[in-house]
Amino acid sequence: MSATLQLLVHGHPSGVSRAALQAELRRQGPPPRLPLLEAVIRYAPRQQAIARLSNMLAAPLPPGGEHLVLHAVLGLLWLMPQEPSAHQALRDHATRLGGAAGASIEAGVILLSEGPDALAMRADPLLLRQSPRAVCALSQPGALLPGLRTLVSAWMNALGQAWRTQGAQAFRAYLGDVAEAIYRVVQRSAPPCCLHDLVSAEHQAQLLDLLAAELPGTADFLAARAMVWLIGLYGPPDDASAAAIERARDRFANEAFHADCALILSGGPWPPPAQGG
Repeated sequence: MSATLQLLVHGHPSGVSRAALQAELRRQGPPPRLPLLEAVIRYAPRQQAIARLSNMLAAPLPPGGEHLVLHAVLGLLWLMPQEPSAHQALRDHATRLGGAAGASIEAGVILLSEGPDALAMRADPLLLRQSPRAVCALSQPGALLPGLRTLVSAWMNALGQAWRTQGAQAFRAYLGDVAEAIYRVVQRSAPPCCLHDLVSAEHQAQLLDLLAAELPGTADFLAARAMVWLIGLYGPPDDASAAAIERARDRFANEAFHADCALILSGGPWPPPAQGG
């Protein structure tokens, strides 16, 4: 067994010694530098990782350490803890943040502690708006089926209202978040699930029409990429969807995105079997 753990941090290879990881798990206080934090999330025993990440969130925020704390939050959601202490640590941090960022964390806690049905029934529109981002943060969102179908239905109803009340870019950002959340559930589910497990036939048709109409004008790369990914789940694209994908491909100079577009347009297997989270 190698004494060094290999990691990719923001796309760059990095190494962390096992001894450093063990020392970090015994430490208290704010998050460490990013490679060591990533090692806690990816390599530490699950219960120890949850306890250490929860402790990080309770510590005073280090100067300039906002991105580290956010990474710790996302890492804790990724592990999908059931421990009440972890849920409380996330809730406390959500309260400190407030706004949209806090709502996405609170939505994640509700997903884990009460389930997607409970989140779909909440009257808070900000929680519903941010809940797709919470779903995207989870490592095994398929574990929340079949309740996620109710939540997706609530997203579709909210999209219908947003189409009438929001500007084009805000609406497309929301559509992109919903698209990525649905895609991530299918991509990460074990045992596998498919689009039909999440979205009713009526909503599938509505969603595909929205994607084909809004994708060509979407200027946000992350939203456009998620829309393309979701179109791929429908199978080989029809003429309208293919034209929308081609417009998005030509708008953004990103090699990985172009490869995704080419695979979807060719009718290749999607999601790719070896694709990670």
